Amino acid sequence: METTPLLVALHTPALTLATWEAYDPSVKVDLTSNALRVGERVCLFDPIPFADGTDVAAIMGAPATAIILTNGNHERYALEVADALQLPILAPAAAFPEFTPALAARAIRLEEANLPLEAIPLPGGGAGETAYYTPEADGVAVVGDALINLPFTGFCLLPEKYCEDVSKLRCSVTELARRPLAALAFSHGQPLLEGIAEKIAALP
Repeated sequence: METTPLLVALHTPALTLATWEAYDPSVKVDLTSNALRVGERVCLFDPIPFADGTDVAAIMGAPATAIILTNGNHERYALEVADALQLPILAPAAAFPEFTPALAARAIRLEEANLPLEAIPLPGGGAGETAYYTPEADGVAVVGDALINLPFTGFCLLPEKYCEDVSKLRCSVTELARRPLAALAFSHGQPLLEGIAEKIAALP
């Protein structure tokens, strides 16, 4: 995969959100990963490899401290990135049955970790689908597959064929709109930085 540079989408004294992505021909879709700094802690979400020469600490203002997975389908390159940067891997307990044995043995359940973010379960998507939220910078959330924002789809709900229960997912994503949101980042697509609650409310 040819990975794009790590690009900052939002920056304040307390928070930095950056993304990087690549097209994966094996699944025929763009994969997006996010780095989120809250205070001095930097979490990498559903990571794919970085572009050559990427200095995460220089871009984010602090070194990476953990990898967080959003669901059971997003193992991606977590083990490789964790080994390269010597990071722990955190994941929702409900996602573990979908992981390879190597990842399941290595990962830490969110319930056992001191997470600097609020974990928001989004039932109805994939196994263990979870969003992560911080009120810093007027509210920032990172989602996995529940919501996507690709050029050929626009902002939309995960297609029904990939959902455990699309009606339940449609209801659960409204939980995000109940919180202030200045940025919403995705595992498939570039972040939204305006009108987020209204866009969630308008989903069919």
